[in-house]
Amino acid sequence: MPRVKRSLVDTSLPADQPLDPSEIKEMQRHLAFIKRHRSLLRLRLNAKEALLVEGTRPPSHRGTCQYLLSKIDKGTIRAALEREPVKSNPQARARFLADAAGISGDLDVLLGFLEALCASAGSADAGRAFTRAVGRIDFEEISAARLSRLLDVMQAAFDERELAGALFGLLGNPGFYAAFDRLAGELKPDVAQRFVPLRSVYEAIGGGGRRGRRREPSQPAEGLAEGLRIMFAAPTSMLAAYPLEVRLSLLDSALRQDDDSLLCHPGLRSLVETLPQDGEGVAALGLRVARQQVRAGLYEQARERLRQLRRSPRASAEVQTLLRWLEAPRRGPLALGEDQGPGLQQAFHLERLRPVVVRFAQDGQAERFAAERRLQARACLPGVAAVLGGQEARDGFAAYAVHGRRLDTVFAERRARLSGREALRLALAGVRILRALGLAGLVLPDALPRRFVLTGPQDWGGIVLADLEGVRALEVEQAAAGARHCAAAFCRGALLFPPFKGKNLRREIPVAARLALERALAEPGPPWELEALLIEAMAG
Repeated sequence: MPRVKRSLVDTSLPADQPLDPSEIKEMQRHLAFIKRHRSLLRLRLNAKEALLVEGTRPPSHRGTCQYLLSKIDKGTIRAALEREPVKSNPQARARFLADAAGISGDLDVLLGFLEALCASAGSADAGRAFTRAVGRIDFEEISAARLSRLLDVMQAAFDERELAGALFGLLGNPGFYAAFDRLAGELKPDVAQRFVPLRSVYEAIGGGGRRGRRREPSQPAEGLAEGLRIMFAAPTSMLAAYPLEVRLSLLDSALRQDDDSLLCHPGLRSLVETLPQDGEGVAALGLRVARQQVRAGLYEQARERLRQLRRSPRASAEVQTLLRWLEAPRRGPLALGEDQGPGLQQAFHLERLRPVVVRFAQDGQAERFAAERRLQARACLPGVAAVLGGQEARDGFAAYAVHGRRLDTVFAERRARLSGREALRLALAGVRILRALGLAGLVLPDALPRRFVLTGPQDWGGIVLADLEGVRALEVEQAAAGARHCAAAFCRGALLFPPFKGKNLRREIPVAARLALERALAEPGPPWELEALLIEAMAG
């Protein structure tokens, strides 16, 4: 394979300073090239130069050698390339330019050599020659056209799978990095389409900050995503060869993109497999991959990833929880918990990655269900569950942004050992929610505990109204009357023993407070009166 060597003959020294032994040896190689291609170059030589070329006179005088080498300029080389045998023979052209580039030092000649080499040699040979030749280039003065040409040569010199690594190596050259920064917007479109996204990857994994400066990636997200796709196309062995820090950064960058095609790219899976499964931070990163795959609906890939993570000693409890939900029955974006009968159901919203409660429309009631859902979404009241999403009503269900267990289920399992004070707190929380609903002009047909969710097993004041089945929008006076009856009904049920099933108010409540509450519940007044009595009872 032809090699490009930088000339050792120093043309910057005075003409009368003799050549040193290494320069003489180098000059002899240049003279052999001129002699071999004399007819091709068509140089006009004086007597001294002719003797040097023929080898009858040793090269020693620097000025004579400098003048002879100056004749091997870009114009002479370009003219020679239009003559046979180098014009139509790629191998001969590459051999000729290998020596010519070493003499002239001109970038165009060097690029011409690399182009010829790529046309005549295998990618491995061309890639090695490219790497050596780039070290001779002064990037401070390079133009956008020449940089585009260099990158074109680079695409031809390197296998598609090796291109990213080759560019990263070049970007480690401060001169090339600065030139790329300066000229990125002026590159040829086809060159920019490939290399600017790869530069974005280099920036994203911290390459741009390794020389003591931090900077934001200059490409928009879609450019980075395209660069990551190019990276992921590399063989697993090449991905594994990158330092662990780089592989972790590549994965982190991919996870930050809003691009499902990256999450299902085989290269991302290959990259994850190169990571040490018990390495610090790897388990957390693997969980992030799985979470993003779940959000994108890639359930099979996510299950596979979570099963692998479950075997890791660093696996978190979330791994098992998420895997359990993925193996549960699904309806749309919901993974469903155990069926608890009519009303609210526990579920996991896979797109939002959060536990929720969900209510399904009854047969033939889709229109009413949608109207109730709209009222609930508009309510935006404290203690009333927020509605998630905007499309679920078409599929006959609504998911609510609350996590917990239905209040009636908690009591049915006989796990609710309420003290008198806890019962008062539960009653107060329910009354306040129902009062706020009435003030918003909304009324429920009842205040059954199945409508409420207990958000914390130890916090009986932490309940949320989630099931608004049958809710209606009424005038203020009608809504106030409805709120009175609902608040009284919930308050009485909460203060019974056992809750919502007994017949008498629990005796732990102070006698005076219990009598006052019984009178208020017999003839319900405004909910704020109940609130005041409950607060007074708690204080006593």
